[in-house]
Amino acid sequence: MKSGADVTRPEEVWDRYFPPSVRNLPTRDYLASATLPRPRDLIFLVKTALEFAVNRGRGRITEADILSAQMQYSYFALNSVLAEATPRIPEIDDLLLEFAGRHEIVNGDEIKVAMRRADISETRLAEVVDILTEITFIGPEILPDRFEFINDEDSLMKTRVMARKLSEESGHPTRYRINPVFHEFLEIAPERVLAVGQLRMDISSEK
Repeated sequence: MKSGADVTRPEEVWDRYFPPSVRNLPTRDYLASATLPRPRDLIFLVKTALEFAVNRGRGRITEADILSAQMQYSYFALNSVLAEATPRIPEIDDLLLEFAGRHEIVNGDEIKVAMRRADISETRLAEVVDILTEITFIGPEILPDRFEFINDEDSLMKTRVMARKLSEESGHPTRYRINPVFHEFLEIAPERVLAVGQLRMDISSEK
């Protein structure tokens, strides 16, 4: 694959080296929604997809290359949130692995079960839920079938209030969605199509 030195416009990079869509989404939208909103994550996914393309003798990245890279990126992303949360929850590794193979929507009772199996006291439920929300592993339901993933303290407070109000209005405990970023590695079973709640990066070439 060439270095791209002959590309005169950023838009040409997408046209020349990337597929037009991935899983029926425009490629840029897919890449932005399939990674945590940090430049290093996007770089990791694209670089890994490029390595798959080169190893397969291709002159451009295909949808298959991006999907193959998704598994490696999912593991990379999980390790990054583990490193972030371990000082606060030493058992976080065991806890997150308890969600492997589950459906993507969980409730407080299911989180308690995972905590118990990871040897974390159930009395820490509120603390653990807050931490899992802060590291964007889960996003609470703030409107019917809309789950919000956050990455700052101000958003956490607002999201917590909206989730509580929805729970009070519906008469049901708060539900949480496991971030799709981690689905590949943990083999999470997706639900039906849900409203988008993932914070995204703007990776368009137009300013």
